[in-house]
Amino acid sequence: KAEQVAYKKDWERRCLKVWGEVLTRIDVDSSGTISEEELLQGCEIEHVSDILDSYEVREEDLLEIHRLMDDGTGQLAYQRFLEAFYKAMTQDSRIYLMGMRLHMQRIDDHLQDLTEVVRPFL
Repeated sequence: KAEQVAYKKDWERRCLKVWGEVLTRIDVDSSGTISEEELLQGCEIEHVSDILDSYEVREEDLLEIHRLMDDGTGQLAYQRFLEAFYKAMTQDSRIYLMGMRLHMQRIDDHLQDLTEVVRPFL
């Protein structure tokens, strides 16, 4: 059991390192954030494409995560993206994405409620 835990921790550490390197390569302007355009261009880099293939991550998956996590700026900080990948790699990605969708739906519902409150004043 202890050996399995140690193996899993080592795998998670290596996984985070790999994704950190991928994000560094994708961040063309070295801003510390990833735009959707950089993400798409990054998927074309051979090394990045090979890593994505090895983890069975599709370009569409990356775009969906980016869109779900985007706070409206079009940019996503490395750390948030890395945390998303860590969670996605250490748990069933379908469950993780379902949770993300539900969270985004709650935010959308809240914004619609706020819009209704503010609308009479516009």
